[in-house]
Amino acid sequence: MGRSVSPLGCGPTPTIDPQMATPDTGIADFLPQLAEAMRRRGCPQTIVERFVQVWNALPAGAQDLPCPFCFMHGAKGRLVAVREGNGQEAVCCTNCRGEVFLRKSI
Repeated sequence: MGRSVSPLGCGPTPTIDPQMATPDTGIADFLPQLAEAMRRRGCPQTIVERFVQVWNALPAGAQDLPCPFCFMHGAKGRLVAVREGNGQEAVCCTNCRGEVFLRKSI
């Protein structure tokens, strides 16, 4: 049985993990990693700073977390927490399917 591939070449289609897809799991704590992912894709610093402002203005417990990659292009996307097949945690956009693998802080 083959693995399905997500659109836009994001690798295997991730499965949404309902236990991770809640706002109290700490996804919001990964803003520095999301900003760094934007920089790695060549995003201008002014847009990264605007994304940080928008992210920090989200209400506590927000369910609709903006996708940094869609934001870079003036689009709206929603991040959901996923667990890859190897158990690694990531967030994936429901619009562009962009993924960011998350490192837990120590």
